[in-house]
Amino acid sequence: MIRNLERSDYDQVVEKLIEFTKQTGIDSNVYTEPDITHVKNIILRCHKSGVCLVALNEQKEIIGMLLSCRVKDIWFPEIIRLYEMIWWVDVEYRKKTTAARLLKEYQKQARILMEKGQIVSYTIGKSRKTDIDLEKHGFKHFESVYVFGE
Repeated sequence: MIRNLERSDYDQVVEKLIEFTKQTGIDSNVYTEPDITHVKNIILRCHKSGVCLVALNEQKEIIGMLLSCRVKDIWFPEIIRLYEMIWWVDVEYRKKTTAARLLKEYQKQARILMEKGQIVSYTIGKSRKTDIDLEKHGFKHFESVYVFGE
């Protein structure tokens, strides 16, 4: 089941974000113990301004999420975009339809925001492990992000 994030989900989302960080495979001395207060503040910011979705299994446990927030353009403050902050699905559910269903609902809600004139566009990131062809979902490749030093 896909639904909008609720405040009661925050603790479980934090747990899943910590799990996600461990799954990235980045061997780093930068990542130590996360600042839970900071993480909850970011989740709250996303929740208040963006489209925030969770995927639940039959036991009502979070098995995936897609969190986004609105950000003003650096040059033109009247231009507001919806930026995906995290799109994650539990390893056990990655070869199923969970990620695609999260994406579909994100697009539906983002398009409504566009129609209302609240945003001009929305983004989605794709990790190197993601099998979904985003161009088939209407996205166009804009840029790639590379990491050095972690």
